[in-house]
Amino acid sequence: MAKIRTPKLHIPSAGSFVKAAMKTLCLESRTNGYLVHSLLAFIISILPSWLQFATFMNLNKSLRARYLKRTKKN
Repeated sequence: MAKIRTPKLHIPSAGSFVKAAMKTLCLESRTNGYLVHSLLAFIISILPSWLQFATFMNLNKSLRARYLKRTKKN
């Protein structure tokens, strides 16, 4: 989170994430820490498992490709 320059709806600033997470202390046994993250987790939880798997595989492939491209430049 330290490298986030401009907060967005789904990517809060560190301060607003901490404030939101602190509000859930002692109220919930598990938390996502941020309202938008909770909504995303709910949406993901109602998807079929094969779709969850495909989505996360594509996400990880793209993250890996970006990392390899960045390290190749250096």
